Amino acid sequence: MERSSFSGLPKGFTLIELLVVTFIIAVLAALLLPSILRSKYRAKETMCLNNLRQIGIGIRLYQNDNNGKFPLRISRKGSLGTPPESMKENRDDWRFFDVAIGGTEPAHPSPQIPRAAERPLFNYLKNGETFHCPFDKGWDFRPEGELVAPTAFVAHGCSYQYNTIKTAREEPLGLEGIAGKTESWVPDPSIYILMYEPSARVQTRGNSEEFLVFWHWAQNATTLRAKDYKSQSGSKKRISPILFVDGHSAIVNFKEWLGNDGNTTEWTWAKREN
Repeated sequence: MERSSFSGLPKGFTLIELLVVTFIIAVLAALLLPSILRSKYRAKETMCLNNLRQIGIGIRLYQNDNNGKFPLRISRKGSLGTPPESMKENRDDWRFFDVAIGGTEPAHPSPQIPRAAERPLFNYLKNGETFHCPFDKGWDFRPEGELVAPTAFVAHGCSYQYNTIKTAREEPLGLEGIAGKTESWVPDPSIYILMYEPSARVQTRGNSEEFLVFWHWAQNATTLRAKDYKSQSGSKKRISPILFVDGHSAIVNFKEWLGNDGNTTEWTWAKREN
């Protein structure tokens, strides 16, 4: 009887060959990873901008039912169209729409953060996720201010803010900036900011120490407290997703402006009035 010969069968991989193959796979993975991360980042950007465009449609629908007017900034409890008359009123009876124009129930309800059904866009955009930015990590103004965590969407039920920056020194409560106005009041709808998610901005402590608060990043909310914050944050873009009055949305890099510190030819935060 002849014995079978195994001499013609292929040999197994040697240790060196396995190491070479592993090394090649690791290199390929390292080359592909940045591309994958960029794709995920772009997907989040697209989702965020789509959210803002949907919010813009919701605001249009609200205007159609309210004589063309934009929502108030502050309204009395139980009303969307009655602003407070005086600072002497009980603030617990006010509802602030600049931080929650629509969305879901806040995780920690307070009298001034409106419940979902009390918000101007509740009847027009029922899907609460429309108000959830995937980059939202809240913000941290401690010890002078508040901590909003883990996200503004969880804390307030809304990631985005309504631009009601004052256009004059003295404006009636609830009617600050664009609030309660019609679109004919807006100087240029294509650059006037309607909704936004705040960008990185400088804060100053009581002892004049400056620090930079990062709001809109894919990392955890971080507060940098250092005198040389400008050198530390030089590589960071001061970006913010923006909805403009004309309905288009864009990612804006505020660069040295650090957010809502002024108007340029690219954006308008407030119509300057005497």
